[in-house]
Amino acid sequence: MEQLSKQQTGTAIGGTIGAVLGNQFGGNNKVMWTTFGALGGALLGNQIGKFLDERDQQRMVQVTEQTIATGQTHTWSNPENNTRGEARVIATETKQEPVKVKVLKKKISKVPPLDIIGQTYRATTNSNLRGGPGTDYVVVGNLTENEIVNVVGKVRDKDWYLISHDGVGSGFIHTPLLEAAPTEAPTPPETPIAESDVGEEHVAANRVCRKIEQSVSLANGSSHTETIDACQGPTGWEVQA
Repeated sequence: MEQLSKQQTGTAIGGTIGAVLGNQFGGNNKVMWTTFGALGGALLGNQIGKFLDERDQQRMVQVTEQTIATGQTHTWSNPENNTRGEARVIATETKQEPVKVKVLKKKISKVPPLDIIGQTYRATTNSNLRGGPGTDYVVVGNLTENEIVNVVGKVRDKDWYLISHDGVGSGFIHTPLLEAAPTEAPTPPETPIAESDVGEEHVAANRVCRKIEQSVSLANGSSHTETIDACQGPTGWEVQA
């Protein structure tokens, strides 16, 4: 029964852990809150999860998030039960494939091909948002200096970003007007976005994907490994089913 309980926890832990990791661990790890949102639990392999208690599951999720975001190997250990774990990248590739992107229909009529980023940025000055990647497009909104937004991606072969609010594309901005701010949470929109205003486009995209190997070593001398796949998405890294 104990193993079953741990395995169920490993599967169900998603939807909460990723959302709280930034606040729970604090410091530089706050980047994980903005990078992964509420997908943390999907970062724990179902079979690996059954060998770990809840706190060690959280440790494995945290180092897996760090490994996906940085491409570097990260480890953890628990001296209380003599358990240790590791997450490492075993493959990285750039995929060319359609990606679903939500947009405000009245502001953006078409999304050109993108290099997906899915990361928070800061406005360096007061700036206009355009309905397309160029100054010849109509102004559809604005950003204030130091406002934090999510960058969906960079328009291919142009120095323009598509940004989003609450996961919905809301305008294009010239790239020099933003700077990366991966440890910051997005500034909430002034008014909620109505579902009726949202459309979805299949956008030609390039995005980085990584295969991660998770491994654990237990007090009884046994070791276990499992792999997961994650790709850059419009609002952060996404675990692939």
